[in-house]
Amino acid sequence: MNCSSDEVGPRALSDMADESTARPFELDEIARAADVLAPDFGMPRSLARVGLAYDMRPGALTPSEDDLAAAFAIPFGVVVVGRVVWETMEDAERADIVARAARIVRAERVAACRG
Repeated sequence: MNCSSDEVGPRALSDMADESTARPFELDEIARAADVLAPDFGMPRSLARVGLAYDMRPGALTPSEDDLAAAFAIPFGVVVVGRVVWETMEDAERADIVARAARIVRAERVAACRG
């Protein structure tokens, strides 16, 4: 199914959700999700953005610290400190934040598909 289909219903939404998860998370999507979640966890948005970027774009997909600083319009030092702080958080809390962010991004993708 593609985004221009007139098909509706649970199966159609499932197909759109599958399409929406077939590509890596983009930094702008991660930033929007971080901006929503940061207040819920009492953390600065910049920390949430940096941390989620590292966890949601792992390995070869992770941008350099310079690229993250430029993409999020934050100082390089904030990226470095943010990564250290994020990595020292409790694993369960990090996993919860990442899972919520992934759901937000996927929901936005499906909503964009539905128009």
